[in-house]
Amino acid sequence: MSANSPSRPLRRSLFLWYFLVSLLVPAPVGLMAAPTGAPAQAVEVRDAWIPEAPPVAAVLAAYMTLVNHGSRTLRLSTITSPDFATVEIHQTATEGGMSRMRKLDELVLYAGDDVHLRPGGIHLMLIKPARPLRHGDMVRLRLQLDDGDSLEVRVPVRADADEATMPHHDHH
Repeated sequence: MSANSPSRPLRRSLFLWYFLVSLLVPAPVGLMAAPTGAPAQAVEVRDAWIPEAPPVAAVLAAYMTLVNHGSRTLRLSTITSPDFATVEIHQTATEGGMSRMRKLDELVLYAGDDVHLRPGGIHLMLIKPARPLRHGDMVRLRLQLDDGDSLEVRVPVRADADEATMPHHDHH
C-alpha cells in the first residue's frame, strides 16, 4: 500500500459516508419521473386543454404543446381515449380564402423541438364523446409514439375558451 492511499478501514468509512449522503440528497425530478427500470419519457405534454362545447356537440378539439426532449425524431399517429369514439390529428389551413380542416396521418416530433397544437392550426379532433363534458371535467388521452412509447395524459375541459379562435367543425 502506498503512503498516499487511505487505509482499508478509512476507505470503507468514506464509502459508507458517501452512500448514506446519496440517500439523503434528493435526485432531480426528471430522473424520478419514470418508474424504476423504465427509461425517462422523451416527449412531454404541456398546457393541454379542451374548450367546453355545448352538451350535444358531436366533435370537440384538444390543444397542447408536445416537447420532444429526445435525440431522435418521433412520430405520433395513434391517439385513443375512453372518452371518445375516435381521436384524429387535424390541421386547419386557409385555401382560397376558406378555412378547411384536413386529417393528418401523423404528427412529426423533431428531436429537441416543440409542436404547438392550437386553435386555427394543428389540433386533435375528439369525435363522438361518451358523455357530455363540462368545465372542470378531465379527459383521458393515450398518445402512442412510433418508438413503442406511449403517454397517458389527463386533459382538463375549460369554459374560458375564446369561441372566435376555435376551429369550425363543418369540415370534409
